[in-house]
Amino acid sequence: MSDFCIIGKNINMYLVDDEDAGFIFELRSDVVKNKFLNKIDNDIKKQREWIRLYKKREKNKKEFYFTIRNKN
Repeated sequence: MSDFCIIGKNINMYLVDDEDAGFIFELRSDVVKNKFLNKIDNDIKKQREWIRLYKKREKNKKEFYFTIRNKN
């Protein structure tokens, strides 16, 4: 989980990092939840690669991708 966090009343938002690949992969693989998310290949290595490439865009301030965590 990223050190950068936006703290809200009921949620916290963290910039995605490499350690989030498993969480994101699991979420996107969930049959119920994935109908609201972009489709992925069934390959966690591809998710890690996507995050690695995303971090370059984040560094250049072109894109920001957060995980949102409930405080409950």
